Amino acid sequence: MSGPRRTPAAAKYLGVSVSFLNKDRSRGGAGRVAFRRVGRAVVYDEPDLDEYKVANRVAPRRPHGTVKTNTTVT
Repeated sequence: MSGPRRTPAAAKYLGVSVSFLNKDRSRGGAGRVAFRRVGRAVVYDEPDLDEYKVANRVAPRRPHGTVKTNTTVT
């Protein structure tokens, strides 16, 4: 599905709750998931959802027991 998604489908796509998206819309400001209204319906476009996923990616942790090495050359 690559068309506009309603809130429940967008939440599933992002791996968040519907409540998260509802709160995100109401708080305003930067870092929000882009959305638009079509009449009374709220829809999310897939490219905007993908952009949000990339912008909010968290790098994986180092595996337990690995040692960070200093690679600075002097």
